[in-house]
Amino acid sequence: MAEAEIELPLRIVMVDPVPGAVIAMQTGKDRLIQPVSAGPDALIFDLMVRVSGSLADGAPRLLGAEVQGPPTGRFVYLNSGAYAGDTRRTDGRRTKVPLGGIDWQMIRTLAPGRRLEARIGGRDKKGGVACATVPLLTPGWRSVAGHF
Repeated sequence: MAEAEIELPLRIVMVDPVPGAVIAMQTGKDRLIQPVSAGPDALIFDLMVRVSGSLADGAPRLLGAEVQGPPTGRFVYLNSGAYAGDTRRTDGRRTKVPLGGIDWQMIRTLAPGRRLEARIGGRDKKGGVACATVPLLTPGWRSVAGHF
């Protein structure tokens, strides 16, 4: 029997963002969602993904408007500059936040009122806005308190 679809709350925290940079989460092909919290130390993005069955390797199949990429390499885009709607900029960047590492044990043991959270660095090696695929900061995806 197939498992019922599960709604999974996630939070992405971009630590040490570039001051003044406009950053938004991409939903679908071209819509943008602003951070739920923005400060000098962190930008916080909350989203809900759906877990619907398993991939061929047994990993959870992640779906949702904010989920991008092929089934075996899902990620979330955080856009900056013109890609985030900043009319002061003509250039833009996309930060890919990998959803890899979210496994069935994390999903099944996530208690009510909690979400999975990952942190990423907000800057590249030259001090600009992070772009391309970024590594998750240690410990990766983890359960934290917090409702939508």
